Amino acid sequence: MLARLAGAFAPGGASHYFSGFYVYGQWYLTGEERAAAYDVTNKLGANFNQITIKHPMSAGGIGAVGLAARYSALNLNSGPYSGSSLYNMLAYTTLIAPNPPAASYIANAGVVGGRQQNVTLGINWYPENGFHFQFNWIHVLQASAPFNDYALYATGVPARQGPYYNGVHPDLFEARAQVYW
Repeated sequence: MLARLAGAFAPGGASHYFSGFYVYGQWYLTGEERAAAYDVTNKLGANFNQITIKHPMSAGGIGAVGLAARYSALNLNSGPYSGSSLYNMLAYTTLIAPNPPAASYIANAGVVGGRQQNVTLGINWYPENGFHFQFNWIHVLQASAPFNDYALYATGVPARQGPYYNGVHPDLFEARAQVYW
């Protein structure tokens, strides 16, 4: 039976498809506009140039300050058992659970990279042309890794969590300084 499974779940030369997207917005508290920096003079394509800072620090102002928000999602699963449908769940319960050696055939059938969704809130500060400081808070809404068993050693005893463990929602804080010309 395992020889039959190998041919069904391991197609040679298969293409992999991943998906992801984000929605981003920024609002300048100091009145700058990103649309004013849109440049169509380049014949190779349009660009966003640096924003025009209305009150730079060199002129006694505070620079440009913007609030930003982003929602993003990423799916790094590809293949017949990427964990995204009822069919995949049924295959897991009927093929893998009763027959653990079949798990190696399923795992080799594609890429099982997991999924993530997060939201970001940030503050951007442009004190002068060529300087940018960014402060972000990122909150992970969902993180999953199909067909992985996680062991938690907080109590000293391993605990099996099973596939699609997504009970953790980490927070990340990041700061970035950028100089450009």
